Amino acid sequence: MSAVNAQEAESTRPAEALGWMQGQWQGEGWIIDRGGERRTFAVDESVRAAAQGHVLQIHGVGRSDGRVIHDAAGFVTAGADGFEMRAVNMYGQALTAPMQVTDNGFAWQLPMGDYGRVEYVAEYDGEHWIETGSWCPTGGECMQNFRMQLTRTGAVD
Repeated sequence: MSAVNAQEAESTRPAEALGWMQGQWQGEGWIIDRGGERRTFAVDESVRAAAQGHVLQIHGVGRSDGRVIHDAAGFVTAGADGFEMRAVNMYGQALTAPMQVTDNGFAWQLPMGDYGRVEYVAEYDGEHWIETGSWCPTGGECMQNFRMQLTRTGAVD
């Protein structure tokens, strides 16, 4: 798994580097919440290029028991230090984090201050977008707390 370095990112538009993501996706997954309970969900993702490919827009909505439990928008851009993920969740919380583009997906981390971080890794196997997340407490071992598997259901609308 080789990452796109900063120099390559400057000359590569996110829509080119992550072209496999563009389209409509559906699937399911699970997450372990802060209380330690494992919850399953259905998810819809929509990914499209904007600004002549300089931005990749990602919008995901997850539902469990008929209610929305996840609604977030992300924007992948390229800058002097490589790719960045800018995301806002349904609670208005926003973050900007470095993103590595790999041979078959991407990886990024969500810093949680003194508590640790959450690491996300996504892989595309030619048919499915599989993404996992792991909670990594400061000074402790990482523990997987998230997984989703999506299948493309259509092209970009």
